[in-house]
Amino acid sequence: MLTIRKEGLRLLVLVPSLAVIALSLAGLIGTQRLGGSGKDAVFLSPTFSLALLLCGTMLLIGRYRSSMTAGMGMAVLAVMLCVLGAAWWGGLALGGRPAAVLVASVTAVSGGVAAVCLGRSPPSIRILERGSTLAAVAGVVLAVSVSYGIIERETIRANQYAQAKAEQASERITDAMQHFVASIRRMGERWSTIDHELSGIYLEGELESYLRDFSSMGKISVLDTGGDVFLSRQSLKYPRDWKSDSPEINDVLAWLSHVATTGEARLSSFFREKPDGMWGFIAAAVRNPAMDGKVIVAQINITRAIEAALAGDEDVADFRITSDNHVLYESENRYVSKIPPILQQMPGLHHGSVWKMSYYLTVPEYGHGVLGLDAFPEIYLAAFLLFTLAVAVSFRFAGIAQHRSRELRISAITDGLTGLPNRCRLEQLLRDVAEYTRRHGTKFAVVSLSINGLRLVNESLGHTVGDAVLKEVSRRLQRDIPRNASVARFGDDNFIVLLYDTKEADVAACVEPLIASLARPYSVQGQNLRLTANAGYVVSSGDVYDPMQLVMEADIAMLDARQGGQFAWQAHTEDMNALVRERLALLNALQSAIESNSLELYYQPIISGHTGRVVAVEALLRWRHPELGPIAPLRFLPLAEEAGLIIPLTDWVLKTACRDNSRLRRKGFPDFPVAVNISPRYFSRDDFVARIESALEAVSLAPKFLEIEITESVLLKNEGDAITKLRDLRGLGIGTAIDDFGTGYSSLSYLKNLPVDKVKLDGSFITDIVADVPSAAITRGIISMAHHLDLRVVAEQVETEAQYAFLKRSLCDEFQGHLFGRPATLDGLMAQLAENRCRALHPDFTDHSRSDRTLLLVDDEKNVLNALVRLFRKDGYRVYAVTDPHQAFDVLAQNEVQVIVSDQRMPGMTGTEFFSKVKDLYPDTFRIVLSGYTDLKSVTEAVNHGFIYKFFIKPWDDAELRVKVARAFERYAWEKSECMRGMEFAPPEGDSN
Repeated sequence: MLTIRKEGLRLLVLVPSLAVIALSLAGLIGTQRLGGSGKDAVFLSPTFSLALLLCGTMLLIGRYRSSMTAGMGMAVLAVMLCVLGAAWWGGLALGGRPAAVLVASVTAVSGGVAAVCLGRSPPSIRILERGSTLAAVAGVVLAVSVSYGIIERETIRANQYAQAKAEQASERITDAMQHFVASIRRMGERWSTIDHELSGIYLEGELESYLRDFSSMGKISVLDTGGDVFLSRQSLKYPRDWKSDSPEINDVLAWLSHVATTGEARLSSFFREKPDGMWGFIAAAVRNPAMDGKVIVAQINITRAIEAALAGDEDVADFRITSDNHVLYESENRYVSKIPPILQQMPGLHHGSVWKMSYYLTVPEYGHGVLGLDAFPEIYLAAFLLFTLAVAVSFRFAGIAQHRSRELRISAITDGLTGLPNRCRLEQLLRDVAEYTRRHGTKFAVVSLSINGLRLVNESLGHTVGDAVLKEVSRRLQRDIPRNASVARFGDDNFIVLLYDTKEADVAACVEPLIASLARPYSVQGQNLRLTANAGYVVSSGDVYDPMQLVMEADIAMLDARQGGQFAWQAHTEDMNALVRERLALLNALQSAIESNSLELYYQPIISGHTGRVVAVEALLRWRHPELGPIAPLRFLPLAEEAGLIIPLTDWVLKTACRDNSRLRRKGFPDFPVAVNISPRYFSRDDFVARIESALEAVSLAPKFLEIEITESVLLKNEGDAITKLRDLRGLGIGTAIDDFGTGYSSLSYLKNLPVDKVKLDGSFITDIVADVPSAAITRGIISMAHHLDLRVVAEQVETEAQYAFLKRSLCDEFQGHLFGRPATLDGLMAQLAENRCRALHPDFTDHSRSDRTLLLVDDEKNVLNALVRLFRKDGYRVYAVTDPHQAFDVLAQNEVQVIVSDQRMPGMTGTEFFSKVKDLYPDTFRIVLSGYTDLKSVTEAVNHGFIYKFFIKPWDDAELRVKVARAFERYAWEKSECMRGMEFAPPEGDSN
């Protein structure tokens, strides 16, 4: 809307500026061309034309100099106000046609007002103005030219008419004057034919008759060449003689002498001005012998004679006839303009008498009749200018519409940020490429590139930096792709590369340098950013129903490559499609299961390591698919997290767990909390605590009977918010635990500030804890650290007695796993609890009886192992015999073994390797090696590192072996005795390494 308003104002400046410039030029040209012979000046006076030229120039400058637009508009208004004010108050003649002055003034003022508004209007996007500007120029030129042509044609026609009238009037006046002269000449000629002297009575009668015939005659006399009156007769009874009426007597006498000499009749060239008009003289010679040298002189009123000649023709009133400096005739009761006359003179009427006749165009007095018929050209001009403005506006709006349409068309197929083809354009490209490939029997590849880390850049540095990175990514891709390729942006951080006429072997050679190029540092706003990329591709021969299916397959391959790490790429296979379809079907089925409430909650007990009683149960979600059967949580929970179904799913679990716990309490079972796992997405909701409270209130369950389990990943996004929510839960009395502790990425420094009650050891540490030194070390370290922070430790996935025994000896507080009870429905849980009286569900929960002398024998040969058992049983030892080192670790975990005798050569693990692990896990044990194969180097290294206590070679000496084992027990007992404290080490006598 602002753009349309701005463009409209620009046109309101353009059209008036062009119009006033054209009007000013037309006024100057018209005045120059037609002003000398026209009825009026054309358009405008030169002064007003120059003012208009100044205004138009200022408007154009202001239009194209946005900073000066408002100032130029104000200047134009000031100039027009000064010009019009001066003309109104000072009588400055604007000249020309008043309607043209009005049109020009209104046009200039409208342009100035538009310029002021344009300078104050908000900025807009400049678009192509060619069409509207050409329309404005053409319309203005045409309007001014046509109206100028109309005025010029009218002026020329008026001039032609005036000239014709002037010529006609000239002929009539000439005829009238010649008639007067001829009548006097005929009188003289008639008198000349009489051969006797004329009597005075006759002459007077002639003169009286002449005066009666010519009303313009004022006096008629007969004079001699000396000016003396021979006979005089006047209708006014003028008392003085005719001679006394002539002030220029010498000129008169010369004129009379010329007339008498030549015998011609002629009109005088000198005149006399009287109140009733300009008077002249006509003289004719008389050839009568009796009157030789006499001249007839008639005084004639020239003004009245001309009026009589022009009587009946009102148009001739616009004449002025002069002779020398005497005005013989001038129109009356008319405003005669000061424009030069059309007709300047006409030939002398008689005997060299030269009269000048001027014919003038007349105009109405200024201020009257401005919009009359004479203003038709200006009305036409104003109408055409408005039409020009409308046409220019239509062109401008058409240009805007075309520009917007082009922008929409481009934006519909182009990514606005990078300028690359977008998804819509990519689809068309894929169809074209598939058609081309099918027609030519070639292949093409679709490569999906994903930029890793862009989301982190947007969240940490802002979208401006992220957009700059995306632009650089697009530049690198366009620069590095082969000639037979094109690139498009498919999503936020996803780009698609199409390779034409390619082979599958060549795709990897193209993808690898692209990934390397995208991995180079990005310099944005003084920062060097490093991102990585993954790619997936698919090669096709074009035989696909929907080419966009290829993009999906390339995306699937890219996601698979992302699982393989950074800088990886992967080709698509048919198995990937099957997996995607399976995931989609599973997701749809999960949503249906949530809606139909067909999910189940199973409960697994958590056992106290001190009392063996059930101290809590964990709610575990289970889903039995109607066709696929039981679906593992690790399979459907990530799908729920991705699809956003985890929110309603967690709500259902919370409400169901609280309801089942209330049911347990009503059935009389001891009070213990139910633990519910909370996903990071659910935990991050603002109403997380409120939802927990709502679930408790729905079944009137006290907060202490609910325990929330979260993972360390909830601290990654907003540690402060997570701590606040955990404190709110503690304030309500709800217990909290960190699940899968030790596998997250949060800093351990936050653990001291977290308001939690438990940490749950991840099952990955428990699986190999008996024999794996790192797992055992991590587990012991976590237990020790948690106890120092007053946190209880729960071990998950405890499956064997050896794991349980090892964890219990490591002072773990609580246990959970199949060893104590498998997950069961609520009814199954109640049955198990009732059967075992809420104690451990495993029958061998209690510890084995301890012995102060426990011997472990390890040998893969049964006969050797049996011989050793028979040898040492007689000494009263508690003997455990195993054929595999892995079984030996289970025995060590469940029993306090003091001495171990092991074979050196065993499948899968040597004796020295076995003892190196035992030394780390059970450093107090005494370790003896039996071997029939002497490997001096390995044995020496084992002794030097303290892995073994004694080394015996098979076959051994029974007595010696029994003595060494007995001394090992004695040394173990001595080292553990109370007297060992504070004393220097001194082994028993006779014992040395």
